[in-house]
Amino acid sequence: MTSRGRVVAALTAAVITGVLVCACTQCPKPQADPSRVVVDETADGTTVTLPDPGELVVRLPATSGTRYTWTITSLDHRFLAETAPGPVTDIPSGSSIPGSTTSTVFTFLTRTPGTTAVELAYRRPWETGPPAKVFHVQVTIA
Repeated sequence: MTSRGRVVAALTAAVITGVLVCACTQCPKPQADPSRVVVDETADGTTVTLPDPGELVVRLPATSGTRYTWTITSLDHRFLAETAPGPVTDIPSGSSIPGSTTSTVFTFLTRTPGTTAVELAYRRPWETGPPAKVFHVQVTIA
């Protein structure tokens, strides 16, 4: 390829790249799914509203290696159903060291409109006293 051919190829590539970058900045941003509501520990004691059908995702912090787990202590299955028989533990990269922070994730699907509460307790399975933490959220399904 001649020197002139290389310059033309480089300019063509630059123009195409510029057009693609400009086009992508005009692309619509993906919208959050309005039927999916994600809450964390800051939602403790609040009320959330879900559409029907809808999905409630509760993401709570946990400390690995302590044997503490989040468990459901109150859930009315007439209004909400768990999507799995238990929570999913989300372990960020590098967080497998005992004492590091992980997340416990519960996912619930709406079953029928109404108002209900979800309560979760953070405790060791063999302990009988009050839990170390409690999470409570009121859920209105519209």
